[in-house]
Amino acid sequence: MELANRTTVQEFILLGFEVGQLQRLLLLVFFTLLYTLAMAENITIITLVRLDTHLARLPVYILLSHFSWLEIYYVSATVPRMLFDLASSHKIISFSFCFLQFYIFFSLGSTECFFLSAMALDRYLAICHPLRYPQIMSPNFCYALVTVCWVLGFVTYIVPVTLISRMSFCGPNTIDHFLCDPGPILSLMQFTNGTVQVFILLGFEVGQLQRLLILVFFTLFYMLTMAENLTIIILVILDTHLARLPMYIFLSNFSWLEICYVNTNIPRMLLDLALSNKIISFTACFLQCYIFGSLGSTECFFLSSMALDRYLAICHPLRYSQIMSPSFCYVLVTASWVIGFLSYIVPVTLTSKLSFCGPNIIDHFLCDAGPIMALACPPIPKAVIISQMSVGVAVILGNIVFVVLSYVSVIVTLLKNSSKGSRVKSFSTISFHLLVVTLFYGPAAGIYIRQGGETDSNVTKIATLLYTAMTPFLNPMIYCLRNDQMKEALLRQWRRKAVFLKSKNKMDKVKMRKGTGDI
Repeated sequence: MELANRTTVQEFILLGFEVGQLQRLLLLVFFTLLYTLAMAENITIITLVRLDTHLARLPVYILLSHFSWLEIYYVSATVPRMLFDLASSHKIISFSFCFLQFYIFFSLGSTECFFLSAMALDRYLAICHPLRYPQIMSPNFCYALVTVCWVLGFVTYIVPVTLISRMSFCGPNTIDHFLCDPGPILSLMQFTNGTVQVFILLGFEVGQLQRLLILVFFTLFYMLTMAENLTIIILVILDTHLARLPMYIFLSNFSWLEICYVNTNIPRMLLDLALSNKIISFTACFLQCYIFGSLGSTECFFLSSMALDRYLAICHPLRYSQIMSPSFCYVLVTASWVIGFLSYIVPVTLTSKLSFCGPNIIDHFLCDAGPIMALACPPIPKAVIISQMSVGVAVILGNIVFVVLSYVSVIVTLLKNSSKGSRVKSFSTISFHLLVVTLFYGPAAGIYIRQGGETDSNVTKIATLLYTAMTPFLNPMIYCLRNDQMKEALLRQWRRKAVFLKSKNKMDKVKMRKGTGDI
């Protein structure tokens, strides 16, 4: 990992604990004892596990001994430096060593997260599947888990730390911390405090009549989209049968996503069409950019989860109910949301810290990464371009490959095993699913993979509308409203409402008769 810094800042000053001499001495003594005890405890565990042949074969102690090694590295990454600063008041750290500490500290933290998950898996298998526990949690599998934890932990932070290290540090160099932490470091980067405080969204450059027609059309479109997705959510919540089926767990959450997606950009677009109010603040623009990109990324993972659901239902029908339990479905849903929103933090943060000192007109109806980066003062750091493209390509291409492989497996299975009648019905369903995937991924891939190329702004706007407005409108019709189970659930709710109203009317009549008799 090359940590070259091309700016005037060559070193940082770690402020540490700004306290008096006596308090500094007390902190030094306390943390020295704490560090010594932590080292002694973890070394004791490692030594005991290595010397005792019985413990060395047990999965829980294999994991614990490596976890102790991790804890030794973790405290050694920060505490000795902190003690040295407390003892000598030497608070200067070089640029390279600062980012090296940053990388090691967070890589070890990430590794600890994976270790805790591995140890939780060990306890889960030991208690919930005791008969299969020795077979699954063999020593070789434990060492494989340990290796995966270390590798994933250290790979995770290579790109973020490298990109941040290549940003511009040309102002103050004082870090208000006792270690090189990303928050204080990011606060020292060259901020976007130039002349640009607001952006102007050009939107659709058409005449007054066309603007009115677009406003009416997309207002109706927006209302129908909201109504469709809310109908699906309410039906799945009210119908206990649908609420237990994996497909409809995904679809109800997918509808929530679509509601969030259209509300990120369509209301703002309609407001600009109605009032010609095209000004958006710097902060609001980047907030929309982050939410818009994160929701798009989340939708990619949702489409992959739903493709996995169809793959398991058709290719592995006997194991489908066991694998796709409601709990596992909610885990997939949560993972899609979390990964989707985490993936865009670094690219949007880096882009927001570019210098915007020239024109502030965005040739789009929303704050998208491409048009925003076109306004940044040159030269744009390669780190920003790489982060934008790497996230876009990784999220879009990775999920496209997964979806394509899933549906290819489904099609092959149908051609081999199903009868002609069921094959036609299944192919009809899959073709509509693939249509939705194509409508979303086609325009998105065209925009984000060719982010750095010259693209007609009108083509970009139309492509953006396809996957931000068209797919949320079509998805409910394709996935649910044409589905027999959804129609049956709708009829059940309608009958329940009719029975409820009928019984209510009878009760009202009885009350009226009683009231008349009393008179």
